[in-house]
Amino acid sequence: MIQSIAAFCYSAFFILALASPFMPVFLMWRLASLSALAYAAGKLIKGPVHWSDQNFGYAIGMAIIFLFSCTIALAIFIRLAVSAKRKTLSTDTLRGPRNRFILFFDTAALIAIGCFVGLLVAISLSFGLSGTAISINLDLTIAILASVVATIVLALSRRKAAITITAIFATLALFAFTGSRQASDILTTAERLADGRAWCLTTSSGLGPVSRLYQLGFFALPKGNSYPHLGLLIRENDQTTLSAHWSIRQQAFDQGINTSSGVPACHPIENFAEALTNGSVEDDTYGVGSEVYSIMRDLHPRAFSDRVSIRSNQLIGPNSTHPEITERMELIYNPRTPYMPDVAVPISLMPDPNQLNADDLTGQNRLIIAGVDELTGQSLVLYCLHGPYADRVCRAQVFEGPLAYTFYLPLSDIEQWQDATARVKALFESLQVDEL
Repeated sequence: MIQSIAAFCYSAFFILALASPFMPVFLMWRLASLSALAYAAGKLIKGPVHWSDQNFGYAIGMAIIFLFSCTIALAIFIRLAVSAKRKTLSTDTLRGPRNRFILFFDTAALIAIGCFVGLLVAISLSFGLSGTAISINLDLTIAILASVVATIVLALSRRKAAITITAIFATLALFAFTGSRQASDILTTAERLADGRAWCLTTSSGLGPVSRLYQLGFFALPKGNSYPHLGLLIRENDQTTLSAHWSIRQQAFDQGINTSSGVPACHPIENFAEALTNGSVEDDTYGVGSEVYSIMRDLHPRAFSDRVSIRSNQLIGPNSTHPEITERMELIYNPRTPYMPDVAVPISLMPDPNQLNADDLTGQNRLIIAGVDELTGQSLVLYCLHGPYADRVCRAQVFEGPLAYTFYLPLSDIEQWQDATARVKALFESLQVDEL
């Protein structure tokens, strides 16, 4: 339906703009203004075009619209210039005759302006209230308040400004009343798409997985530049994948999505809708790969469908200068084949760290160690003194079957990388829980 409304606005833009230069002056500027408003409304309703869809065809379309608008603007300017030269351009000419047709036209225009502003207010509020921990009744509260204001303004005033103000709050109330059903629609549709499989809902923001019903409200639903705003994750054959994302404008799940990259994790369970309604969803539990992790917020977890990372100082000590960088450990499921740099030193030739001069290992002289350990079969890629905090730690990547561990070690401890890997592995295993 949203696409149909946007298409109607764009059609109105072309028709009104094309007709405007051929109309009397008092209608010409009115039609031109309404055409611009229709185009702005269409853009607002349809939403921004994702960068991946801004291809050559999109560029051609925008160029055509730009040239069309310039042509219409030039035609209107020429007509006004000719009227001014002939001294036929005046306030009365621009205002036009005061009959019922003009009164009806101007009233409709004021309503259209109010609807556009109301739409803009609704969208602005939805972003401003995004992620707020407010009751699920937020949408109904806004709808009722907007309806009351619209009714009061319409009852107390008959001025032109009152028409626009009434349209603004009526539009806001309409969107809020429609949005008050969003949480119910999300759960009902997601349950149907899951078809008996374990599922959950996640957001793209830093608020973590959806664990409270109020997070699904029209205004409170987390929004941002990341993708998706709200994702439906379904577990099948011990793997959790993004199956659909909720389109706020369409008020429906869109299944035509890119699932190749990891999305923020949540914990898929059967009857998730019932658990969410009852408030029994654990907000610190994540389904990652084939496992379930329960991670306290003190560890600053970052969980995705294919990886999980935490902060811990057990390898480099509590006195790290930049803990948000140097203390983070990551576990990746089904990682890509490790890249072994040609300039890397083999594991068998790993130098004694006590004989290394840290001041000499910078820039082009950085130390890279890579290879496969013959005893354990583990693959190691170790970057020392690489990056803005290179003088403090070395970044280690250890690949073990379908898993990869990333962590940081002091230069003096690089020979103990296998022991460090075992400790990191044990730490992640301690965070695993049985299916809840």
